[in-house]
Amino acid sequence: MKKKSWIAGIACLLIGVMVSTPVVADEKYEYNFEIPQVITEEQTEITLTLAEAKAMVLEGSPELELSEVGLDKAEFLDRKQKNDSNDINTKSYSIYSTNYERSLGKYVAKKATEVGLQVAEASYAVTENAILFGVQSSYYELLKAQASLKNAENTLARAQEQLRITQSFFDAGMVSQGEVMGAQALVAGKKADLAGKQASHMNAMMDLAAQLSLPLNTPIVATDEFSYKPVEIDLDETIAEGMEKDVALIGAKGAYEIAATGFAVADAYYTQNTNIYKEQRYAMLEAKLQYESQLQQSELKIRSAYTNLAATEEAYLSFLENVKYSKENYRVVKLRYQEGMATRLEMEEAEGALAEAEDAATSMLLNYELVKSSFTYSLFM
Repeated sequence: MKKKSWIAGIACLLIGVMVSTPVVADEKYEYNFEIPQVITEEQTEITLTLAEAKAMVLEGSPELELSEVGLDKAEFLDRKQKNDSNDINTKSYSIYSTNYERSLGKYVAKKATEVGLQVAEASYAVTENAILFGVQSSYYELLKAQASLKNAENTLARAQEQLRITQSFFDAGMVSQGEVMGAQALVAGKKADLAGKQASHMNAMMDLAAQLSLPLNTPIVATDEFSYKPVEIDLDETIAEGMEKDVALIGAKGAYEIAATGFAVADAYYTQNTNIYKEQRYAMLEAKLQYESQLQQSELKIRSAYTNLAATEEAYLSFLENVKYSKENYRVVKLRYQEGMATRLEMEEAEGALAEAEDAATSMLLNYELVKSSFTYSLFM
């Protein structure tokens, strides 16, 4: 009976709402909102140095602004905590607290705000460095794309020169039509390769434009020289500096300090045979072991990056020597082909080896610069 009356009450309420709600025939309710428009008009070409790109990416960066808010908040909480508490090293817990829970909350909170500020400061620096590393990586990718595009244009020019020579041999009755067709096929293949490099170049420009909050169709010319610049690194000094900036390590160290503070409070109130004393002691020991583990992991990342840098540098120098050899080999084979002492396929093979060597050296140079940048910004992956 009660169930029926409850259902009837709901029905009456719904009817009342329906009756009291004005109905307007054929009226449409729409929310007007702006849809971001795709920028299609042609953009003016801009030239950028790496320094200019770095300055642009930091202006109005939402990630950096968010990190700055976190830092400001941590500084505020630290000031507030200092005003509300006393130094744990000079004051007795029992003077300011009547029980363990209050002391634990008071002094652990103080240490937690200190650690929070340290982590926030490190996080802000890491965020800024990550932004700069990201735009530097994109800038180097564009430099690589520009160099690869130039290599592809040179490769096409060499194929066209080979076609010209082969055509002249055919006109003189020295080679067959098949040789000309083979040279023409080579030119067609190099044109396809060039189209691929042009697409990669376009993608690299768009990626950098996106990082700089520019219209994606903005033509960008990276003007810095894309060349090998060796760097000398003091490994011990780098390890020390890198560990000071490692957010994960700072957090692990802070967690250990917080746990040690909690144990110090427990030690002031309880004897060693109590559960609370043992719990806080185990928590401190666990945090200590985790901190020591993170310490080793942080050092390992830096040492691994250093090894990778040395290996990448050695590989690039090796590839550079291969480019020199391939250029000389192509020059000799080309002369022999012009004198009728080498076949078109030999010349094609020599040209292909040169193109491959140039691409490999360009890619390895990019890898070297990126690994080197990880030391500049203390971002060891």
